[in-house]
Amino acid sequence: RTIITVWWANKQQIIMTTKVKVSNISSKASGDAVAKFFSFCGKITKLSMTREDGNVEAIIEFDTADAAKTALLLTHAWIEDQPITVEAFTGDVPQATPQHPEGTTGDVDAETTPDAATDSEPVTERMDGEEVPNKDFAVPDAERTSTSVIASMLAGGYTLGVGALDAAKELDGIVRPSHQTLPFIPYPPLVHSSGNEYVYGNEYVYASAPTHTCAHTLALAHALWNGHW
Repeated sequence: RTIITVWWANKQQIIMTTKVKVSNISSKASGDAVAKFFSFCGKITKLSMTREDGNVEAIIEFDTADAAKTALLLTHAWIEDQPITVEAFTGDVPQATPQHPEGTTGDVDAETTPDAATDSEPVTERMDGEEVPNKDFAVPDAERTSTSVIASMLAGGYTLGVGALDAAKELDGIVRPSHQTLPFIPYPPLVHSSGNEYVYGNEYVYASAPTHTCAHTLALAHALWNGHW
């Protein structure tokens, strides 16, 4: 496994894991919504969600440690109607609860938000492999920076934690010079475009929300390219 060095709130953490724990998830959030949110970071191989007394937590295992590293930047981001907390996790991904009410299964329901965990007994649902709705990005995960992931999510209309973009840039080792010395580049070259996916120079942007136009995506990439955002 890769050793991950994460800088967050001026504290350094050394992490050796491809997994994260997500807590304070809204009871309205489905497994599909959580998976799609975190799949911006990279390919998800396993995801479990546990509901107990209105509390919802998820354990997510990524294909790479870099994806887990980027996922840590999403703490305080909003899913549905409340902010989440993300932390490194080194345990096993929980199995689905074996007993369920008649007509239900142990798989994470991608379309509904079960409220089965209303008593003291936790209910765990799980996705594995092809069951996870991963995004098929044009750029391989290994070539996508944390900065481009955060930019793509902002372009898609997600509300992220304060300082997430700056933390991503620090994680990527991007040093932004002062505006006095910053050379102005009119626009980065468009290297690739397919559907909602755009590659400007070395930056990758995914505009998932239909209300976000190509012009908005270009402006976002432009700001990244020039270090103004």
